[in-house]
Amino acid sequence: MAATATSDKYWRLVQTLEDITRNPPTELLQDDSLRTRLLRALQGVVPEIEKPNDTTQRVLYSALTNMAAMIGVQSHTFEILSSSKTPLTTEELSQQIGAEPAMLERLLKFLASLSMVKEVDMSLWSASKISGTLANPGIAAGIFHNHVTLGPVWQAFPSFLEKTKYQTMSDPRTCVFSDSHDGQALFDWFEQNPINARFFNAWMTQQRFGQAQWLDGFPFQDIVGKGSDATKPLFVDVGGGIGHQCQALLSRFPDLAGRVVLQDQPSVLAEALQIEGVESVPLDFFTEQPVPDWPGDKCQIILSHLKKAMSLDSILLIDEMVVPTNGANKISMQIDMTIYVSCGAGERTEKQWNEVLNAAGFRIESVWAYHDELNDSIIVALPQ
Repeated sequence: MAATATSDKYWRLVQTLEDITRNPPTELLQDDSLRTRLLRALQGVVPEIEKPNDTTQRVLYSALTNMAAMIGVQSHTFEILSSSKTPLTTEELSQQIGAEPAMLERLLKFLASLSMVKEVDMSLWSASKISGTLANPGIAAGIFHNHVTLGPVWQAFPSFLEKTKYQTMSDPRTCVFSDSHDGQALFDWFEQNPINARFFNAWMTQQRFGQAQWLDGFPFQDIVGKGSDATKPLFVDVGGGIGHQCQALLSRFPDLAGRVVLQDQPSVLAEALQIEGVESVPLDFFTEQPVPDWPGDKCQIILSHLKKAMSLDSILLIDEMVVPTNGANKISMQIDMTIYVSCGAGERTEKQWNEVLNAAGFRIESVWAYHDELNDSIIVALPQ
């Protein structure tokens, strides 16, 4: 009886999960804390209950997921299905894409097995929830960046670790990316590969879309905006990419006094958003422009230039993930690995941030977390 009762309990759990799959309840989708906890529980249970062959299939073929997404983006399959009001046959899709029907059907079945499209009936297809997500231009740019720009880097990473005896390589010109790109650092390589740079910038902007922003958890007006002078710089976003932080600030506080300045490399500023009230100033890495994710010795150079430019009442705001001392989640570590292979840099714990900033003559005044899952935070630092 006990075994039967236990079995019944898990069958009811399976039925509940199948019901959620068919029709996700609104209250679950709107409760982000509950939704995140359920996702973590589901992801955590997989390696605990799968058999060795399940694990083998999941791990060995994980690279095919990004490859499949790239095929769906490149062929415009996600875009076409997402914009269609009715399901499309393989023949109809093949005419729009210009593909052989047999080859396309084979690919569609693969995409459907990953829930990237829906197989409505035999040779009949519609968009899934994932189709709509991956059809987004910013997310499609991220797929391109990860598959085309970083694909060779991921492939080279294990051999690179063997070659370097598993030592930390903290220079952008000796990291995994440069080792697989004739010694060129990522941003130098972007100068010669503007299409890749464009996709990278679009992806960097997209990552912030729909998520908690720094201004949601940081009292900017109280700490920075008080008594600002319209003739002086109020906010200088150094290494600010195409300007999404400047845009967010002016959208939230359109009447702030003071100049808003965006600083980055000329090739990045060429792709910057056109934002009224934002001044664009080109700067060069390691002579004037900081990127906090860079390794410790590079951060010392970066922070020293910043400190020289700061006045007595200046405040340094660092918008970065603060990695937990233990129990960091998968997304945090994916980002950390990406930064390491790309630039020889990485994310930091609060203790590591303290060490880096103290060595450069700063002290942490406060840390304001604004993204619960990733622990994205605003670190407020003052010169010592």
